[in-house]
Amino acid sequence: MKRRKFITLLAGAAAAWPSVARAQQDDRVRALLHRILRLQAENAAANIRQFIKEIESQVGWTTQLPWSVGSIEQRRTDSQRLLRQVPAIMEIAQLDPAGIEQLRVSRLAMDVVGSKHDYSRDPKFTEAVANQVHYGPVYFFRRESREPRQDEFRESDALSGLGMAVTLNDGLIKVVSPIENMPAARAGIMSGDIITELDDEPVRGLTLGQVIEKIRGPANTKIKLTIMRKGHDIPIELSITRDVIRESSRVSRGAPVRQPEPSRPEPYMTLSLAGTRHDAGVSVAEVSLKLIQDMVSASKVGEHGQAYAIDAQGRLIAHSDINLVVSNTDMTQLPQVWAVRTAGAGAGGGEEGKDILGRDVFTAYAPVVPLGWLVFVELPAKEASGPLDEK
Repeated sequence: MKRRKFITLLAGAAAAWPSVARAQQDDRVRALLHRILRLQAENAAANIRQFIKEIESQVGWTTQLPWSVGSIEQRRTDSQRLLRQVPAIMEIAQLDPAGIEQLRVSRLAMDVVGSKHDYSRDPKFTEAVANQVHYGPVYFFRRESREPRQDEFRESDALSGLGMAVTLNDGLIKVVSPIENMPAARAGIMSGDIITELDDEPVRGLTLGQVIEKIRGPANTKIKLTIMRKGHDIPIELSITRDVIRESSRVSRGAPVRQPEPSRPEPYMTLSLAGTRHDAGVSVAEVSLKLIQDMVSASKVGEHGQAYAIDAQGRLIAHSDINLVVSNTDMTQLPQVWAVRTAGAGAGGGEEGKDILGRDVFTAYAPVVPLGWLVFVELPAKEASGPLDEK
């Protein structure tokens, strides 16, 4: 080969080398980016699995006793303790071995014993018996504030009664505040008193609305209240004459009735667990997923990236925009979601895809076993490729 031609070829190779090296470097950076996103997705999925497993473990303690008439009170005590220890559980129902509800303990209503609702053909019972555990679909529930609302817990000005605001607190009917110059206040009812009986009939097992209806009645009629008061070991019995609740009446100072801000719907799921013994029945817990929503939506991915979770049907169940979550946004049309659902959700590698606004993103996912959920982590392509373009 002539010297001039050799030099020409060498010069061409030297000129091409930066482009080759740049391409190889870009591939390495992209592979590293995908690895980082995948690790973030796997970490979020692992946290969700851990949360669900801890709930299962706690609920499992309520499935230890065999069913008998004498075990109801012990089960009730165990259920109340469970609600105190696990804030994510909204309520717990216990079904006997035939699938009949015998007990329900809730944060939002009074305890119900012996409702006899038949769940023998419901998946929350049948699947729990068959598989030991049942994971229900995600649903959304608006959990109202427990602060008393004037239109809900206070006797209307157009009615007659005792003149006091009451609320439901840990399964007990509690006086929020008496109204000045009304029968309850004149009889000595105080904020914090617990009403246990009305006309010698226990109020436990009644709804808040039923209690209020019993308190109300025609003016000049009497009702007997049995109350428990802090610092008193013996119940206090009071016979009070109802009166018209005047428009000018107001709640006593120092204990105002406040109007709460409207609450947002929150994601929940049903988790059922069967006892290891057939005669232990099934415990059904309604579980708030707000912690999962907060955890996923707060995930930090670069400057403008984000994480989100979808359920087995491809619906959004956790995202930084709660409005997208409560709207049951269908994510199956995103190319990365469609690809995973079509190919099967194994350990997720990095992929290119689109976000919900149609922008190009780098994304990775991880499955949440055994729920069938998927966690995606994504970073805008412009942000991901910026450092490469600057070189």
